[in-house]
Formats: sequence, structure tokens, C-alpha cells
Amino acid sequence: MRRLILFLILFWPAIAWSETLYPLASLDAHLIPKGQWDFHLGAKYTQDRWFPFERKNTHREELHLPQFSLNIGLASNIEIHFDYPYIYLDSDHTDSDWDSGDLTLGVKINLFKDKNNFPAVSLDLSTKLPNGDYENRFSTNETDFFALALMAKRWEDLNLFLNMGLGIIGNPQVNASQDDVFVY
Repeated sequence: MRRLILFLILFWPAIAWSETLYPLASLDAHLIPKGQWDFHLGAKYTQDRWFPFERKNTHREELHLPQFSLNIGLASNIEIHFDYPYIYLDSDHTDSDWDSGDLTLGVKINLFKDKNNFPAVSLDLSTKLPNGDYENRFSTNETDFFALALMAKRWEDLNLFLNMGLGIIGNPQVNASQDDVFVY
């Protein structure tokens, strides 16, 4: 009983904000074994989410339904991933509508395996392709690049993750312009 009370005290904020858990923002440095694949089908809802290069208060509501994610183990140290949302959007800037989001393609390369007290370390390189509609704000319709260093340590009942890197985001409002961001 004491464990349950301690769990609720420590993790109550995480339970209250659980809408942000899928799709999980943290990537795991551990890879899927060679020849295996991992498919996720889910939904995501956000309200008042900031759209890149727009003013902050657009009263934007987004529903990603469905949200697809596919990870495939190519080798013992290489995994590829594909992410794609179909989006319902309602905001002050646009009419309510359904449309395609952007397809993201990536590769994860494991540099060090999780051993003893040393975490697994991987590099994730991904690209967001410009296949969404910018006029209706379903996408920036720009190609974005991300390079992330991933660290993960697994214990019996606990997993810890650390992700950080660089994002190069194309600016749809200024021709041949970009914004370089620190991603964590």
C-alpha cells in the first residue's frame, strides 16, 4: 500500500499531463533487433499548440487521427523509422478541415550498447518531408532536418532517456530561409 501511495505522489503530475505521452517525445537509444519491426497506431490531440513561424495565440486545435509510426531493425546497430499523421485542424487562421501531415523518415545508429553502468548511446538522423499543406497550416511545407544524440539506461523497473541535438527548420514565410534550433 505504501508503494502505491508513493507512486501516486511522485507520478501524479505525469498522470495529469498524460496526453503528451503519445507519441512519446523521447526517443529510445536501444534499437529493435535485426529483422523485427514495431508498428504504432494512435491519436494525439493538442490545443493552443504553436505553429512554427506564426504568432503565438492562434487558438489552434489539432487532432492527429490516425498517427502512424513504423520502426524496422535493419542490422544489429541500425534501425529506420517512418512517422506520418493525418490531421484535423481548427484554428483562428484557417477553416476546420482534415488533411495530410508531413512524413518523417529517419535512421537510428547505435554507437554503444547498454552495459553495466554505461548507457546505450545512439545517433538519430531524420528528415521531415514537405508533403503537407502550408496554406491551410497543416504543415510548413518545408524540408526539416534533425540530428539527435540519444542516451538510454535500463534497470529492472526504471528506464531513463536523454535526447538532445540540432534541428534545421525551413521557414515558409521567407524564401531560402531556415531556423536552427536546439532540440531536447
